[in-house]
Amino acid sequence: LTEDRIELLNKVGFDWDNVQLKRSQHQWNERYQELVCYIEKCGNIRIPRNPQNATLADWTHKQRQDYKQLQKGEKNKLTEDRIELLNKVGFDWDNVQLKRSQHQWNERYQELVCYIEKCGNIRIPRNPQNATLADWTHKQRQDYKQLQKGEKNKLTEDRIE
Repeated sequence: LTEDRIELLNKVGFDWDNVQLKRSQHQWNERYQELVCYIEKCGNIRIPRNPQNATLADWTHKQRQDYKQLQKGEKNKLTEDRIELLNKVGFDWDNVQLKRSQHQWNERYQELVCYIEKCGNIRIPRNPQNATLADWTHKQRQDYKQLQKGEKNKLTEDRIE
């Protein structure tokens, strides 16, 4: 690239910086601002995965993935500055969906314990009062059968015991 060509490009306002990098930084900043607004509006960082929040939910998931990669020593676009910004708004680096799932499982388990104490058995009738617990116990049986066949599912050894 000669001086003449550089001068011609400068005359037309040529951008010498990495445009792709600038676009990426701009998009990250936009998502971050969306996150800040979401937290201010909803008071938490549990972003539901629905059409209205899909982009933000995907972005937060990506931040968690990138953070885990950094923990393993793998490089990515998540910088210390970005981590600091996310920490300032109370970003939860753990898998929120997994926590929610574990919490729900524990709640159903406690319901089951109470039902057994009250009724003396585990035969839960499928009626409006017990529908959720009946469905949950059915799902546990299905998961257990899958596990016995060597198929993967969410039923862990801790939950079986």
